[in-house]
Amino acid sequence: MGGAPYVFQVLFQLRKPTSAEPGRLGHDVAGQVEVVGRDVTRFKPGDPVFGTCRGALAEYACASESA
Repeated sequence: MGGAPYVFQVLFQLRKPTSAEPGRLGHDVAGQVEVVGRDVTRFKPGDPVFGTCRGALAEYACASESA
């Protein structure tokens, strides 16, 4: 996550990435539903899902049914 070594940054005049939120690691998530709660009606285990969230860099994500 740190970028090229400093020597390459100097040689190729690379700068730090510009973003509104430095340190933000990811934007999107995708996968399959593993487990649902007892009140969930729209999803079942095995359903493909995708979405966006702040800092999406994880093996597991948790969301509400209406998200």
